[in-house]
Amino acid sequence: MKNFKNKHQFYFVQLVACAAAAVLCLSGCGSGSGSAGSDLSADDGKTAIMNASTLVINGDNNAINDNCPILADDRTVGSWIESGFVDTKWTVSAGSDEWFYFTDEASDNLPNKRELVFRSYTIYDMSDQRMGYLCESTANADGTGDDRFYFYDADGNEKEYYADGDLTAIYDANGTLLVSSHYAMAPMGLSDAQKYDLTIQVSNNEQVDIWDELSLIIGQQTVIRRKETRDN
Repeated sequence: MKNFKNKHQFYFVQLVACAAAAVLCLSGCGSGSGSAGSDLSADDGKTAIMNASTLVINGDNNAINDNCPILADDRTVGSWIESGFVDTKWTVSAGSDEWFYFTDEASDNLPNKRELVFRSYTIYDMSDQRMGYLCESTANADGTGDDRFYFYDADGNEKEYYADGDLTAIYDANGTLLVSSHYAMAPMGLSDAQKYDLTIQVSNNEQVDIWDELSLIIGQQTVIRRKETRDN
């Protein structure tokens, strides 16, 4: 199990780093709300996102309230919009319409979660109806084992897949990889050196709900910011 004190130290450092970035914020791939340039209808955007075997998100580590395009087959099919500072909200748009969003809602408000929870995220539709949530906990109920993210439906029923403790890959109950993700930063020394391409690769897009697949964006963005904090 990860050291609880170290976790809180990292989140404090990350909070300070985000505050500095907010003051020194550079122009990123966009800001504000709405779609990042998709010309598709909402239904076509949803279909494209759900059927894609690979999704690419163009991001900027320096940007606050980022509005990043989601690409499938080199075409913009929606957007990933991060907003807020303390109570962060991540909104997914399909085509030209907002589809659903994530919040970092406190785990105390979630039903049927595991006893020991480090981080939690809740997914809502645009009518503010809960669609599901995910919580970081330990593999074993007694607090031992590796940290994992467990996924739940709206009623609190645990799903038959989980993510690693960094929220960068999803596995079935037997440990078979279902969804993976990775990122590539722009070359150092360029003016856009904090920009990155984040790729989600889906091995089985029937077993995993699309909102759980896209939660890996949060995980990878955390990994990127953690690395930036450590390197600086």
